[in-house]
Amino acid sequence: MDARPFALAAGALLLAASLVWLLRDLRRFAAPRGSYLVGGLVYAAAATAWILAVAEILPAWVGWLATLPVVAATLLPRRLVQLTGGKAGPGGLLHDTGEIRLMLSTLTTSRLARSRLRARASQLDRWRTRSGGTAVDDLVGVVQDVVEERLEKGHIDPSRQRTIDVLEEDLRDRGY
Repeated sequence: MDARPFALAAGALLLAASLVWLLRDLRRFAAPRGSYLVGGLVYAAAATAWILAVAEILPAWVGWLATLPVVAATLLPRRLVQLTGGKAGPGGLLHDTGEIRLMLSTLTTSRLARSRLRARASQLDRWRTRSGGTAVDDLVGVVQDVVEERLEKGHIDPSRQRTIDVLEEDLRDRGY
């Protein structure tokens, strides 16, 4: 039995899975467009190598060799963002809080919507720092409190909205 189809299938599967993973991480880090371009070029080169390997123009080891930069980009997305001129900080936090605020403004009374909002708010904990007490931690705490207030009382105190605006603006000024 020829092992070639298995090697090619494994390479194609690795390529597809790592592309999904990289795109998720680039969105999470709020990567600049250059990161997507470089990531796309790395994947295009690997896909081309695998197509040529399937057509038996190149040996399969070339496909595997072309997959190494893909694996590196997938395992080190922050490094990819930094190499392309972006900041690998919690820029995604501002995106996440913006989405939660949008969900708060359009919240229906369905249990599913409330459950999704709670889950989304609890996911903000990934942005917290170990030391605590930073503007990031303050923003996460206030947004989570606002979500609970909206779900329990049905309305949000306007002063909390202003607090979120001030904290987000502070983080933007710092380059997040």
